[in-house]
This record gives sequence, structure tokens and C-alpha cells, in this order.
Amino acid sequence: MKEESFPYQQEFTDYLEIERGLSDGTVEGYRRDLNIFTQLMVREFFPQGMILDQLETKHVRRFLVYLKKERSNDAGTRNRKLASLRSYFSFLEIQGYVESNPVQQLKNVKTAKLLPVFLTKDESDRLINAARMHNKPPYRDYAMMRVLLQTGCRLDEMVSLNLDSLNLEDRYMRIIGKGNKERMIPLTDKTCAALAEYLAGRLPEDKNEQAVFLNQRGRRISHRGVQLIFNQTCKEAGLNKERLTVHKLRHTCFTMLLNAGVDLPTIKDIAGHENISSTEIYVHVTQREIRSAMAKHPLG
Repeated sequence: MKEESFPYQQEFTDYLEIERGLSDGTVEGYRRDLNIFTQLMVREFFPQGMILDQLETKHVRRFLVYLKKERSNDAGTRNRKLASLRSYFSFLEIQGYVESNPVQQLKNVKTAKLLPVFLTKDESDRLINAARMHNKPPYRDYAMMRVLLQTGCRLDEMVSLNLDSLNLEDRYMRIIGKGNKERMIPLTDKTCAALAEYLAGRLPEDKNEQAVFLNQRGRRISHRGVQLIFNQTCKEAGLNKERLTVHKLRHTCFTMLLNAGVDLPTIKDIAGHENISSTEIYVHVTQREIRSAMAKHPLG
């Protein structure tokens, strides 16, 4: 299906960026979700263009069925797209552009509560070593893997890093996270060394380019680009775990910190979690490891 812009697209994205302070990556996710919704509505119900006042709950329900059966989206992905629609129609209601909200009656799909996937210390070392061995100077991929694993930053946060976000002399990185909230994350000696080596050979297309991590054309690397590099590095490291994505390096970082004795409130601050309940899931992960270890007790 060809991309279809949705009504009041610019106003809505401006609202997300300015009033809600969302990152470029998050705003792009909203835009992409709403484009998919609009495409389906035009294809199946409104060939002359989507009419907001004629949208009903049945249309949104059809969208959810389409996501499941034709796009094979899991429950979590469908819930995220439904959340995008909720935000959009709430905005339209506030602005007086619609009188009714077709999403209001719909509830999230129940999802299985899966524990986070993460790499062990050995697997993390293999990933870092592969990024170094199969990379050429200035070892960009090696620096990226170290940043992701050491800081636990989100993919969008790393892609959005600018040169003035780094202070290698004082060894910290400034991150603008969800809700436009800023946090400072200390950098280890090895991560600083990897970044310094990469930055010394960094080749931007434009001398005014501020992005830390660049693609082969010398421009800011994309989310998709990082995921492809990660996938290739996993293959080279012999890692074939299910559900393994760049985001799982964030889980790996916090699980390793917890296992090393770092307390939950500190991990919460490093992660940029608004609520400590988001951090507590890593306790379940470590408890699973403890239970597994205890199962090997010689007394049975």
C-alpha cells in the first residue's frame, strides 16, 4: 500500500514534539503507525480519502485484525499501534476536530508477561570482540556496542547522540530520553577509549555534522542501520538467541549491574525509568538465575 498522510498530520506531530517533548524517533513511530491505519482505511472504506467524522469503533477493530492476520504483529506491537491511535484521537478531541472517539471503547490485547532477553557476560564479550575483529578502523561498530552495553541507553538515544553530548575528559555522556528528560551517564575507561578511537577517525560528509555515529555516507546513522549492524555482529559472534534485538543490550546492561550488586534506585536513574516498577523486572531475571543455580545443589 502506498503511504497516505492522515488528517492534521503536521499539527499532531508538532504537538508530540513541542507539547509532549517526544524524541524524533518516537514521533516517527507515531507517524508510521497512523500512516498504516490511514492506508487501510482508504483501501477498504474511504477510497476518496479518510473522513474522521465517519470513523467508528468497527473500523479500528478491523485495523487490529489486519495487523494480526496480514502483518503478523504480535500483541505488544498491536497495543503500541492502538496507543498511537488513542493519542491521535485524544488530540483531535481536544482541538475540537472530532465529536466522538472511535478508540475509546477498545482495550489493549492481553500479552504474555515475558522476562527480558539478555546476554550473559560471556556472550557480551563475544559480541564486543566480534564488533572489533570484523570491523575496520576507526571501529565505529565496536564503539556502538560498547556504548549500548555499558550505558544501557535506548537505540533512539544512541542514534540521537551529538558531539556535544560526550565529555570524554570527565567521562560522561548526556542523554535526552523519553519526555525530553535529560540524564548524565558515567562512561568507563574502555568505553571512553573506544569512543576516542572512533571519533579520531570519524569522517562526516559535512563538517557541520553533529551526529556522533555516522553511516558510510558520513551522515547520522539510522535506527535500521544500527539494527542491521547488530544482526550481522551477532552472526559473527555465533549468537542466535530468539527475540534478540538491539534493545536487548539495554536489558543486558541492567541485569549485569544488578548481578554486580548495584541497587534498584540507581539502576532506575541510569535507565531513565519514570517508575521503579519498570526496573523491578530485572529482579525477576536474577531470581530465575538463582533458582537455576540452586537446582544444581549436590544435596538435591
